[in-house]
Amino acid sequence: MSVFPEPDRKEIRQFVEALFRHADPGGFVALRAFRDDIDGAWNPGAWSTPQVEDDGLVSLIAAAAELAGACAAASERVVFAPPVATFKKANGAAEKDIANGLELCVECDEKAAAAREQLENLIGPATVVVASGGTWTNPETGADEAKLHLH
Repeated sequence: MSVFPEPDRKEIRQFVEALFRHADPGGFVALRAFRDDIDGAWNPGAWSTPQVEDDGLVSLIAAAAELAGACAAASERVVFAPPVATFKKANGAAEKDIANGLELCVECDEKAAAAREQLENLIGPATVVVASGGTWTNPETGADEAKLHLH
């Protein structure tokens, strides 16, 4: 049995505080995970919808760290992929249920560095840049380049 390290709570806290800092208190965050190797949800029973509190994001950070840890320890390939938005109710995460759309996320799977440079020249620096864990092989150089999510 493989043992996985605990999620880096400091990194999760920084991400949550950067992207959810303008969320209205009372909204719900839909923490979700999906299979990476096939289409489909992963362990919906482990999902949660913490509410943004008046006094901060402590419960959201704790819930995100818990689900991220469960995803890392899963026997199958799992992606921890909550939308960076809040919802009006705990049991609805459809477009009509959005309370706060908090960010623009751009997945850069090819030529990520060039895409980042172009986007930042157009709309300003990204608030958060996350290496998604995947790589793309540049056909011109043969070099592997990190895939990025720009927030």
